[in-house]
Amino acid sequence: MSTEAPPVLFIIGSGGRVGKDVAATFAKKGYRVAISSRSLKDGTSPEGYLTLNLDAGKTEDIKKAFGVVRDKLGSPRSEEHTSELQSQ
Repeated sequence: MSTEAPPVLFIIGSGGRVGKDVAATFAKKGYRVAISSRSLKDGTSPEGYLTLNLDAGKTEDIKKAFGVVRDKLGSPRSEEHTSELQSQ
């Protein structure tokens, strides 16, 4: 039996459908998920994701959010910036 902690995914800018779909996909694979956007309140989503209110345009907000994610879930193995995914 493995004692390794589940991997962590932090999605920056999860307000749209792309972010929610990415979160669901990784959660099904066993990831602990943190999502963030300007429209979210700090807390826990109905799906069990850590939610953070975050303005992705502010470097200090991003640094603070990474600290919260590390403290509550562990160090992210992956982070997804949905604004980049949507523009591809």
